[in-house]
Amino acid sequence: MTSLDKLFEILDSDSNLKRLHDLEAYFDSNEDIVKLIKQKQNISKSIVQAKIMGLVETYKEYRNEYKKINEQIEDLPLLNEYIDLLEYYNDLLVSILDYLGNKINRNLK
Repeated sequence: MTSLDKLFEILDSDSNLKRLHDLEAYFDSNEDIVKLIKQKQNISKSIVQAKIMGLVETYKEYRNEYKKINEQIEDLPLLNEYIDLLEYYNDLLVSILDYLGNKINRNLK
């Protein structure tokens, strides 16, 4: 068994990774959450446009609306757990990539 196979075996048996996938599926399938995220994206675009066009009052209104939607998103149950798991696995991937990059560089010398 190669090191890569061992890594995949460890990841396949990792209950936290399974939990991350479950949470992701929950958020992706929840229409209310998807709608909130799309609203946030649209308002974000409107904020940029209002700022570019110098529409100060409109900009402030969009910023307030953005803050309200962001608070709703942050209050979602399970979101903090999801974000923590995403950060953990992102850090893990960065570490793996660093390790592989260092190993490749050593072999090229």
